Amino acid sequence: MTSTVLGDVSVAAVALLLGGGSVQAQEVVHSAQESGSTVRSDARPPRFLAVDVLGGFVEHGRKDTRVDHESLWKFKGWEAGGNVRFIRWLGAAGTVARTTDGDRRLWEYLAGPQFSTCYCLWGAGGARAFAHTLVGTVSASSPNLPAEHRSELVIGGGFDVPVIYLRLQFDYLRSGVSEEELSPNGLQQNTARAFVGVVVPLCFRQCRAEDVDGIQVRK
Repeated sequence: MTSTVLGDVSVAAVALLLGGGSVQAQEVVHSAQESGSTVRSDARPPRFLAVDVLGGFVEHGRKDTRVDHESLWKFKGWEAGGNVRFIRWLGAAGTVARTTDGDRRLWEYLAGPQFSTCYCLWGAGGARAFAHTLVGTVSASSPNLPAEHRSELVIGGGFDVPVIYLRLQFDYLRSGVSEEELSPNGLQQNTARAFVGVVVPLCFRQCRAEDVDGIQVRK
């Protein structure tokens, strides 16, 4: 289409220089200008883009295999990550977490899709709900014991509270450990975890009013 417009303008310029067909040349120029405006109006607007940055305290619920399978929330630590959204309700999330019960340590590296609403639950400026399915690896280590590396599946979700940017999250975890297997490093097949922290939602493009998509970085 651009080459067509340039061709029309070139024809009009030649006609004007030759001094003949001035009316026809003006019509061609006018048509070219209309074509150019159509091309500009058909240009796609910039796509939506938002990034959530999070960090906070995480705690695992695991059975302590050393105390008759007693259920304890003993593994405590931190988690940090982010979520990039190219669609308002869908993003690609990734997190890193480190927890310990004193002598045993767990490292988790996870990524996957995350679905979220706008900050509009119970009205504009309200809370935001989210849910995710993450996959990755968990590495466990203890003093004088070989490290273990297993696959891990995490399914969960929670709520983000605006103003103070608080996140409340609860997840179910399933690692690649058989149910009968007793891991010396504390790995188990089915566990749970809770997260409390801060999430900063940044919106860069195509942001709606009242910060329902996050904090507008560019107005």
